[in-house]
Amino acid sequence: MITETAMDSETVCDRLSKRRRAFASVARELFMHQGFEGTTLGQVVDRAGGSLATIYKLFGSKEGLFHAVIFEESRSSASLIRAIGEAEPDPVKALFRLAQDLADRFLDPGDIALVRAVLGYSIENQAFAHRFYEDTTKPTRLALQALFERWRAAGFSLTQEPGLLAEMFRGMIVGDLHMQAISHGMAGTPNRQTIRHRTEVFLRGAGLLS
Repeated sequence: MITETAMDSETVCDRLSKRRRAFASVARELFMHQGFEGTTLGQVVDRAGGSLATIYKLFGSKEGLFHAVIFEESRSSASLIRAIGEAEPDPVKALFRLAQDLADRFLDPGDIALVRAVLGYSIENQAFAHRFYEDTTKPTRLALQALFERWRAAGFSLTQEPGLLAEMFRGMIVGDLHMQAISHGMAGTPNRQTIRHRTEVFLRGAGLLS
């Protein structure tokens, strides 16, 4: 039997969960357009509703809210890499697909703006920069490395070690993301033909395409 106290507790948890999502959604937009330093918790409350007391209860500080936006709301590139690797056993087809899907994800205007805020905050906060690497960059690289290791074990001949190929492939995509973030879009976004051509060059260098 569910007591009134249990029902009240569930209602409170549900309200806090909805409030947390609302705060994170609004904060994401503000961090994207104003950066970390330019965003205040008061602005988040004004747009999302609720109170400063609730923000502090849920996130602890503005830094805690920023961490939640970056790490809890971010989409996992590593899971995308694993999914495509499992669905497509041919490394050539898999890497062509991965290059485009990762580019679509990383070069989304909203994500570029958010990365700009991340880069700025990372300069000031070494602990955050370390966590960002451990929670985002490293899993992506390791997921790619696992793919190259699997393909090598399956008999595909690689010209370089899986770890190096993984870092080169990741850098090919992430380099565009960083350039877009730093230049505010002035560098120009690579089109699908450019991404495919780059991937073809990589595949030839890796020994996967003759």
